Amino acid sequence: MSMVFGRKVSISYYIKRKLNSFIVGSKLKLIRLKKGHTQSKTANLIHTNQSNYSRYERGKNIIPTSLIMDFSKYYKVSIDYLCGKKKDSSII
Repeated sequence: MSMVFGRKVSISYYIKRKLNSFIVGSKLKLIRLKKGHTQSKTANLIHTNQSNYSRYERGKNIIPTSLIMDFSKYYKVSIDYLCGKKKDSSII
């Protein structure tokens, strides 16, 4: 067991959360670049700064579920695609 945010959690749980953050962040970066958007423009859409958004893309910060849902709607891709469960990025 390890302490994360003041709670005891298993190491495998922590690794899984970080891996999921990395997967979602990688997908967000891929989509953002395809759309020709900058990190600053995307950060403004979610009311944060470029530095914080960059940490989402690099998997350094865990992305709140509500933001994943917002990105799914904005980029018109499924949540399954953003989470790495589906390879096809087809529009919803």
